[in-house]
Amino acid sequence: MSVSLLNDPDQLSATGIAGRAPSHDPTDDDSKATGLQIAIAALAFALVGVGDGTVGILLPELSASYGVVRTTVGMLLLSNAIGYLLTAAAGGWLASRLGRPRYLLLGTASFLSASTMMALQPPLWGLLTLPLLVGSGTAVLETGLTAFAARRSSNPALLNYLHALFGIGAFVGPLAASALLHAGFNWSSIYWMQAGGALLLLVSFGATYRHWRLELAAVSLAVGNPVAAALRLRLVWCMSLFFLFYVGAEISLGHWSFSYLSEERHIRAALAGGLTSGYWLGLALGRLSLAQLAALVDARRLIHGCLLGVVLGVVLYWSGLSRLTTGLGLVLTGFSLGPILPTAISLMAERLPARLVLSAVSLCASFGSLGKAIFPWLAGNVTALWGLTAFLPYVSGLVLLTVGCWLAIAILSRARLPEWCDAEVSSSSGA
Repeated sequence: MSVSLLNDPDQLSATGIAGRAPSHDPTDDDSKATGLQIAIAALAFALVGVGDGTVGILLPELSASYGVVRTTVGMLLLSNAIGYLLTAAAGGWLASRLGRPRYLLLGTASFLSASTMMALQPPLWGLLTLPLLVGSGTAVLETGLTAFAARRSSNPALLNYLHALFGIGAFVGPLAASALLHAGFNWSSIYWMQAGGALLLLVSFGATYRHWRLELAAVSLAVGNPVAAALRLRLVWCMSLFFLFYVGAEISLGHWSFSYLSEERHIRAALAGGLTSGYWLGLALGRLSLAQLAALVDARRLIHGCLLGVVLGVVLYWSGLSRLTTGLGLVLTGFSLGPILPTAISLMAERLPARLVLSAVSLCASFGSLGKAIFPWLAGNVTALWGLTAFLPYVSGLVLLTVGCWLAIAILSRARLPEWCDAEVSSSSGA
């Protein structure tokens, strides 16, 4: 009998050790706890989406406020990416040392403290370094809660819904930020809005701490280093490269489509902005509408179909036959990209032993963060050298690399895992 069980009266009574049988069905408590956890995870993903979505609104305001060029203020994007990359890479190790509930609390506290200090209008050096904490907190929330959802249900629908809320947050965030600025509030009000959401999230985690501890106890400390074990698997490495190119293509399209549409295609700014927003909304709608389909068909087939939709969307976008086909291609690309990432995570979680899931997700997320930082920056350099005409060939190359990685994953996901890993999967599924 574990020490934690002996020290927990609730668990003693639930097992009958206290001398009497439970007076109610414990599965009722489990379902209530799970509902609370999913609601908190949904809040976290929406908050992260709001944070990412408001950056584009903040950059010109910060540039004017601090009297520096936008490229200087843009360094906060790099700072954010570095914080995310370092924390995501060490996510499995941190969680195994701190325990998963403390890991989530620490990440939320990091996001809250950085947002609050940014709202206090720090000097320029603080403005450019505090996003390290924002990126770190974002990495903890995304990797920790993605791993929780992936292990909680083999149905990819839950992951698709949670990641859809990120897209909705990224869509709503700029609207709320623009409304605050239009109403005469300072840019710091946007950070106060984010800090308020982070405080609510921190209180929610604290109030449900016991549920997270019980939920994640089964995958906490295990013999051996989970990070080193995850690094031994070819499936994890292929999935990491897949994330690298997938996120690079997704963010490059989101960041540069407005410039491409308005300057290369000569579409008026309002319409170009609407089509770019339609791309982000398409990501969210794709995850929402295809979530249940992910539960009915094989994950590999769903991703095959989505990648086909991405290729078709890019072809329509590139064709330039009319503004209608251009807009339809961009929205179709976003819609098709949406379900791919959460469905791929669910597939990987289904194949790996429980103790390796967070480390594998963290490694994949760190590669995704690297793609988010590098490929949009490279897109800017490519278009500066060869003009915006080179933008879509560049994106097409990233899409083809994504497809190539997926074909390798489709093969490896059907192959037998190494004996040491296969034994863990069997034992965890039988537990």
